[in-house]
Amino acid sequence: LADDKARPKPADAAKAAVSKFYSNIAEGKAVENSEMFFSADVPVTGTMPHEFQKTPGRTLWRKSAKEYLESHGKKPNYLKVDSIMVDLVHDGLATARISYRKSGQSVHAAAAVIFEAGHWRIASLFEESFFIW
Repeated sequence: LADDKARPKPADAAKAAVSKFYSNIAEGKAVENSEMFFSADVPVTGTMPHEFQKTPGRTLWRKSAKEYLESHGKKPNYLKVDSIMVDLVHDGLATARISYRKSGQSVHAAAAVIFEAGHWRIASLFEESFFIW
C-alpha cells in the first residue's frame, strides 16, 4: 500500500513522459526521443498554413517518427509548452493534448500514448500549426 502512494498515477506518468518529449526537442536532444515512440515507423502527421497564403487551405505532411525527430536536428529549438492535458482511457492507454509555441507558430498537438515495456510511449502524433503574426 505504501508502494502505491510512492508510484506516480498513470495519467501523471504519461504527462511527465510527454513533457520530457517536448523538453528534449527544445534542448536539441530530439534524437533521445526515439525510445519514446512505440517504433521508428510511428506516423507523425500535421497540417500547416500554405507558406505564403496565396491560396486558402492547409498543407498536410506525414513523416515517420524517425524522420520527425531528425527534422528537429541537434541544436536547441525555441519551443515553449503552454499546456499538456492527459486523459487516461485505461491504465495502459492515454490521450494527450499539447499546446506549444515555436518560431512564429502556435501548435496544437494530439498524441495517443501507450504503456508498453514499463514506459509510456507515443503510438501516434498529430500536430496542427498556425502562424502567429
